[in-house]
Amino acid sequence: MRPRKILSMLLAMLMVVVSFSSAVLAEGDTTTFTLSTGLSLTLPSEYNTIWYGMSEDDPVFDEGIGIDHSFTVSMYEEGGIELQGNYQFEEDTDHFLFVMCEEVEAPDTLDDDTFLGIFADNGANLGMETGGTLDLEEDIDGDIRYGTIEAGGMTLYKVSGDIVTDECFFKCTQYYLITESGKMHTITAFLMSEPESDPFTDEELEFLDYTKDCIESYIAFDDATVNIDAEPYVSADGAAAPDIEMTTYTTLTGLTVDVPSDFSIMWDAMSEDDPMFEYVSIDHDEVVDRYRNFGVELQGGYLPQENTNGQQYMITVQELDAPATIDEETLLTDFRDGVTEWCGGNPSGFDLEEYADGLYGYGTVEAGDNTLFHITYQIDDTLHISLRTYYLFTDSGKMYMIELVFLDANHTGDPFSEEDLAYLDAAAGEIAASLSYKGDTISPQLPPFKMVVGDASAGEIVSTDASVDPAPVKEPSTTFFKSFTEFEFPVWILAGALVLMFLIGTKVNKKLDWQEEPLALDTSKCIQGFAAVAIIFHHMTQDLMDRSGPLMFLSECGVLFVGVFFFFSGYGLYTSLKTKKDYLKGFLKKRFVTVLIPFYMCNFVFVIAECIGGAKFEGKELFYVLSGWYLLNTHMWYIVEIAILYIVFLILYSLIKNRTVATILMSAFVLGMMYFSLQLAHGEDFSCRYWFMGEWWYNASFLFVVGIIVSKHADAFRKIARKAYWALVPIFGFLVWFLGKKTFFMLQTVSYWSEVPGGDKAIGDKLRCLSVQLPWILCFVILLLLIMMKVRFGNPVLKFLGSISLELYLIHNLFLKGLQDGTIFRVKSASMYMLLTVLMAIGFATIISGVDKYLVALITGRKKGDLALTSTDRIHSIDVMRIVMAFLVVTIHLPFTGKAGDVFVTFGKTAVPFFLVVCGYFLFREDNAEMMKRLIKQTKRMFIFYVLANVFYAGMFALMSWKMEGSLASFKACFEKKPLMDFLLYNFSPFSEHLWYLGCLLYALLIMLVLNKLKVLKHVMFISPALIAAYVVMAHMGTGEFYQLRNALFIGLGYTMTGMLIRRYEKKILSIKYLGIILPLLFVACTVAGIYELNHYEQGTGVPFIGCEIMTYVIVLLCLRFPNFGIGTFAEKFGKDCSLPIYIMHIAVMMLFMMTSFNKFFGNYGAVTIFVATAAIAGAYVSIKKAIIATGREDKAQVAAESSEVAAERS
Repeated sequence: MRPRKILSMLLAMLMVVVSFSSAVLAEGDTTTFTLSTGLSLTLPSEYNTIWYGMSEDDPVFDEGIGIDHSFTVSMYEEGGIELQGNYQFEEDTDHFLFVMCEEVEAPDTLDDDTFLGIFADNGANLGMETGGTLDLEEDIDGDIRYGTIEAGGMTLYKVSGDIVTDECFFKCTQYYLITESGKMHTITAFLMSEPESDPFTDEELEFLDYTKDCIESYIAFDDATVNIDAEPYVSADGAAAPDIEMTTYTTLTGLTVDVPSDFSIMWDAMSEDDPMFEYVSIDHDEVVDRYRNFGVELQGGYLPQENTNGQQYMITVQELDAPATIDEETLLTDFRDGVTEWCGGNPSGFDLEEYADGLYGYGTVEAGDNTLFHITYQIDDTLHISLRTYYLFTDSGKMYMIELVFLDANHTGDPFSEEDLAYLDAAAGEIAASLSYKGDTISPQLPPFKMVVGDASAGEIVSTDASVDPAPVKEPSTTFFKSFTEFEFPVWILAGALVLMFLIGTKVNKKLDWQEEPLALDTSKCIQGFAAVAIIFHHMTQDLMDRSGPLMFLSECGVLFVGVFFFFSGYGLYTSLKTKKDYLKGFLKKRFVTVLIPFYMCNFVFVIAECIGGAKFEGKELFYVLSGWYLLNTHMWYIVEIAILYIVFLILYSLIKNRTVATILMSAFVLGMMYFSLQLAHGEDFSCRYWFMGEWWYNASFLFVVGIIVSKHADAFRKIARKAYWALVPIFGFLVWFLGKKTFFMLQTVSYWSEVPGGDKAIGDKLRCLSVQLPWILCFVILLLLIMMKVRFGNPVLKFLGSISLELYLIHNLFLKGLQDGTIFRVKSASMYMLLTVLMAIGFATIISGVDKYLVALITGRKKGDLALTSTDRIHSIDVMRIVMAFLVVTIHLPFTGKAGDVFVTFGKTAVPFFLVVCGYFLFREDNAEMMKRLIKQTKRMFIFYVLANVFYAGMFALMSWKMEGSLASFKACFEKKPLMDFLLYNFSPFSEHLWYLGCLLYALLIMLVLNKLKVLKHVMFISPALIAAYVVMAHMGTGEFYQLRNALFIGLGYTMTGMLIRRYEKKILSIKYLGIILPLLFVACTVAGIYELNHYEQGTGVPFIGCEIMTYVIVLLCLRFPNFGIGTFAEKFGKDCSLPIYIMHIAVMMLFMMTSFNKFFGNYGAVTIFVATAAIAGAYVSIKKAIIATGREDKAQVAAESSEVAAERS
């Protein structure tokens, strides 16, 4: 969120005088009922309810209600009643609340008269008017309200009124949902009393409203529904707009605007002694600074006195530079960016239409003497917001944005009331009509206001022309993104794939044959690979619940697979101790590193992800997060615990020679650790962020000891198992089933979570759950071991998953959450969500695993030569850095969100300088003639790339202009005088800005060719530091445009010739004592300096940072100091061949994503999406290129061979 939005929210909250008159009825717990017809309803838990689809053994039948399961079935089969429930407030009152849901045949005609007729008929039945119907004029007390509402992504017809009959009086609301199968579901909620009874209390009326809110907020249906074409739900007589008293304000720039007098306002023209400053914690200078820095001229807020949920009105008036082109796309993009700042999301992956909560429209409106561009919008995301925004354009090149907001700061989930929105619309209309400007304004030549989502008349506060018909409502478009993320396929397909993955490749021994090594390392790895995937499904089913289908049982089974990991860890340690001489020597280096490197690598990824999402860590919190004491990803608890167990194992088995005693003490330690964790419960706030908080820390830990014991007595256990095998298998199979049932029952009835935060820790409940769950895990592992004695599991997929199982377990939470909350992109389909989570986790875990294994090999000494200072024909570390720098370039052109995006841009500044310095390094030769050959070769190569790249992007830009704008106007503008002059003088390509690098390098090469021809290049290169210094100084001074400074003279020659100087004096530089220590320290210092500059430069990332300039050379020297770093890795091969294609092509991939609306896949990590897609294309391009070259060489060799044969025959 940018500073101006944060300041706006804080200021509005400070200026509001909070006055709560009374607390409303607190919302209690709710219960969701999933009916057999596919309808889901949520009601307050206070209702006594029976419904069609409840199980025969439901506890409600045991409560003496006088009915059984067959009655609920007969209610539906005979009368269509799906659900009914009631609630009586007090025993001595005749006031009752009833809820009923019926399924009947849908009417042929879906209009107001039909639904009002149904309401009258149903009202007669409810009111006990035998044989008659209600007269909707005579029998209704007050207004009857009717019309369509949007709920649960569906259109419902709603009718409500107060019905008075001779028999009773009741307030009734009915909802009608029409399905494509020809059925109508009628949901009725009514509060009933006898005619002479006491009036309804406020508590009763509030509970009725709460019931209706629950119905409207959470209703769902698992099949297609019909969109009812009727007017929205309003009063029959129409609702009069609120009469709002207004106050006039005039800003320093000459804008006059009326604002509701209820608002507390700060504006740039208020006097220094204004009484308002006595009530807020800011002064006059701060108000002025906010205009200077952010263009904020007026802002304020209003909190209604009856509000208890943090809902408030806010207004902001901002003066901005008008866009060069005033069109719908530009204005909607600006508005979209503002909305996503409110919600903390990523603009690139946000679609206004898709995320609109029933209200979205835009276009021009006439207000007073002005033509305004108006946007009305409502969203229910991380915040619940309804906005009315106006844009007023002046002939001085400025634009005023007037934004009126109704905000649910606490995101209570309650829909905004009609009164709230009526006030918002009335205030917006008054504000728009009052706008006047001291100068001339511009009327944007844009289409009139139209609704995209919602009622065609909603938000049209001021009509553009009474004779113009309202624009038709635009039907929601179906995009590939929407179709892809909502595509639902049966979950049993995933369940079947999971089973097949486990069973394919299994080998079953004959009756009298046994597996010689049932727990061999390769088999164990296969089992762990499957367990890691099963744990992912376990976590997904916990989130999806009923939507998990046949995989729902896994929601409580993850602990079994964690037990498998603990068992194999203990078994593997003790087996190595038995079989390997001096195994404990160097144990920490060999074993400890293998878990700590993945832990901190994945922890770093999650820290970056949190920062991209907008999190800020300061002081001790930053230390806790980076150290892993505070777990951003709670799944990482396993590594913490296994690392502790490794250390204790080392201490005990090193100091105590009697291994039986050591094993006993190991068992005691694990039991003690379990008890300690049990006492911590879930923490004071249930966050479980710190170590040992949560039952997962102790419910499977003892399997580590079991693994040690099984390994210690492996032969004895094997003999016993073989003798009683066919008895043990069914026994333990039964125990797994029986204890599993008991565990499920205990978790649902007793639970580990029964404690009171800060109070009773419910240790007894936890022990009761553990008393059945731990034996269940133990029996499961024993059953698995018995099966493995006869069956050998293994196939290429399981072996691969086993090789990345640890990283897969640690990293999958990133995708588990990112595909749900939209930080990656939101997937609505349960089955597609499961599939994408698993596939993306596997892909990313593969990359992380490769890095982890390489770092572990470096630390353990298996790749010690990679850090040695040895001469080499190729500097492999430079190739590794090429791919890193290519990624940083992508993060500059498609930044991450939040502060993390600025950090990546900051250090991305080293990318192009790195490429130029490296180019100069490889070009330099002491011999002028040899250097001339290399310069000519590189110049030809760069000329071809430059020309082809610009031709390619010219075509791409033309295509994008036609696709996005419907014309080639923008493309034609590229050939005007100024763009062409910038292109020729400053390498500023009018088709894609990033091509400046190719042109800059080409011009620099041409200049160096001339200098080398004159034999002065080796002398001129000494001025390269001065050229770079001049570029940095002029950029900070604001001399000229930035792209004019980024030219071949300062950038191209400066960095390239610096690379030549490094090559020229390489031996002297690398001979500096302690250089291997100095360079890493310099790297850290440059990092700190870069962050400091980011936080203190007023220009932000728009200028070069001194720390990053120095860091470029530090990175190059580190590569030269450690030339073999990364040798043989995929990163080296990819960096060598694909870094330049990625640089050139990534913008084209971004353009394709935007033209096809695939940019909705960006989320908060658009740079990663683009990089991966471009890398795949670049890899394919390089492979095809190599194949063509190889084929050409073969053809030439074949022709040469044939020519030799012919010559031989002739001779």
